[in-house]
Amino acid sequence: MNNSYPDIESVKTCVREFVLKQDIKDVFDFLIGHLPDEAEIFIVGGAIRNLIIKKIHDWCPVTADIDLFIGGIERSYVIGKILSQEKIIKTALGGIRWYPETTDLYFDLCLLSDFIVIKGLNLKPSLDNLILNIDFNVNAIVFDVKKGNIYERNCISSISARFLDFNSDLIYDKLITVYRLLLFCEKLRFFLSERAFYYIKMAVDIDLFISLKRAYISNLGKEKTKEILKVYNRIIKYRDYSSYRKEEEAILMDS
Repeated sequence: MNNSYPDIESVKTCVREFVLKQDIKDVFDFLIGHLPDEAEIFIVGGAIRNLIIKKIHDWCPVTADIDLFIGGIERSYVIGKILSQEKIIKTALGGIRWYPETTDLYFDLCLLSDFIVIKGLNLKPSLDNLILNIDFNVNAIVFDVKKGNIYERNCISSISARFLDFNSDLIYDKLITVYRLLLFCEKLRFFLSERAFYYIKMAVDIDLFISLKRAYISNLGKEKTKEILKVYNRIIKYRDYSSYRKEEEAILMDS
């Protein structure tokens, strides 16, 4: 494992190299050419997170998609109109999933003004509010495609420490929050923070558990659901956080 801590400039270089790969560059060239000139294009979370994990820990989950937020344009703008000849589907959270022909990756696009927290709490659709309201620390990183700048909020240091915590104090939906928290815990093999640990133990009742299991099976299939629920079952058996950290140390470091 490479424990060297990357600075923001080395991460920026890494991300720039990623977006300049021809198949991905073609996608952004298309978007820049078809969106209004004032449109901002932000890569958020997963794809960048995985690049940082690889840089620090010499492995990372498979990157299957890139999450994009489009800012700087009116809420009434319909992204789908520039993708009318493309393979797209609507997502459950109101965005669009696009499958460009030039790459094996798919792209989840959403207007910044339609981001579930910004829209639900009537916040200004700004870069600052985006970074402040991304749910977890390991996803709190944004790359501005046009300007080539990186913005992050304790993301790199958290990845270096293998530490999964809340980034925002705003819990907009309990099911979505627990769903994503357990998913990342299993996928990234990171330690939960103390507040995330107790949140799971306190938030999940029988009704939420049933809904959670159904959602995992529907979205990820039965085998992946089993792996995630193994993590959940380990978490709830621990009496307190110190017990969790002591026991999970051996499990996670051997994984």
